[in-house]
Formats: sequence, C-alpha cells, structure tokens
Amino acid sequence: MAAQATAAIRKAQNAPDAPAAPAALCGAARHRLAGHALRPADLAGEKLLVNVAQCSFRTAADHVLGPEVERLDAGGVPEVRELLYAAGALPRTAPRTTP
Repeated sequence: MAAQATAAIRKAQNAPDAPAAPAALCGAARHRLAGHALRPADLAGEKLLVNVAQCSFRTAADHVLGPEVERLDAGGVPEVRELLYAAGALPRTAPRTTP
C-alpha cells in the first residue's frame, strides 16, 4: 500500500520525481486491524479522519483507498493530530506542535 500511496502523492503534487513522503495510517492500539499489514480492501467500512480536501495526502488516500472507506473531515494536520492524541491513537510522548 505504501508504494501506491507514494505514487498517488506524487501524482497529486504533480511532481513525479519528488522523494517519497512518509505517510501513516494511525489507529487505536486495540483496533481489530492493529498490527496487521493492510490492503485498501481491509479498510472497507472503517472511518478515516482526513484533513483538508486540497491536501495531496488526502488526494492520495482518496485514490488508493477508494470510496469504500468513509471520510470524516477533521480540519488541518494540527486538528487531526490532537484528535488522535485524544483518542489514544498517538502516544503522549509523540512530537506535538505548539498552538
């Protein structure tokens, strides 16, 4: 899935030679899919917190995951990060930005 995401991000950014950008799919530690290698089909019926529609990472997710994964608009990256902290999907020791 990582290679598909990198290709989709490059396409969304209109930068075919851009270096691979790290992207992560975060979830709660006790989620039924935690610890498993995932394919897009594994996420069917799940909900995905996403940031603004203009973001190349969201465009890549839309391309790779297709319409089977419900998107919940959460705002920008700082808002998504705070939601993940609050849900326990990111450890409190993970880097944070200051408001």
